[in-house]
Amino acid sequence: KADFVVSLDASDGIEAGFTHLQEETIHLMVVTNNPKVFPLLTGYRQYFWCGVAGTYPGATEIWRKYGHASVEIVNTGGSTTLAAINLALTLGLRQVHLFGFDCMVQSREQSYATAIAGESVERSYFEVTIEGHSLLTCNPFLSFAQQFFPMVDHAGRVGMLESITVHGHSLINAMATGDPAHEWIYHVGTPHPEELVHAVQ
Repeated sequence: KADFVVSLDASDGIEAGFTHLQEETIHLMVVTNNPKVFPLLTGYRQYFWCGVAGTYPGATEIWRKYGHASVEIVNTGGSTTLAAINLALTLGLRQVHLFGFDCMVQSREQSYATAIAGESVERSYFEVTIEGHSLLTCNPFLSFAQQFFPMVDHAGRVGMLESITVHGHSLINAMATGDPAHEWIYHVGTPHPEELVHAVQ
């Protein structure tokens, strides 16, 4: 059972991921989700939030104007996983385990989240090499991986994060250890993640 579901996908077809809803699950839905999703959640626990577009300086006053007295600004990054990490830390979690945050694909034919995520924009995949490992990724995925390290570093420095483990094959693991299959664990007090990042060529 999922305690929380985070969604910020405006893609067509994303509603297919909301077919097996659970009464106890809390849905944290960004307001820019595809509108087809919201009617499906009628009667279920849900909270709405703003992503990057809601973080400009005047956002707090706009929220208050429409009756939201308490507003928390959260840096959600550029992907659902990055958003889920920071929302989890804001809610008080300090130990994080990530599964499926691969930021790469096995092949151009077997692409990201087939039949799970919505039908997003067409991606142009390219190969990157890290410590002799050739990996297939795209500009958005590479950007998510690059955003991950300073985000984790900052969360650890300000006491919001104790540890984070990236499970499975991942561009994150390759950048942190030189090997995409080597699960990387960040603990507060270890060298800062940005200092460990291997060169992406």
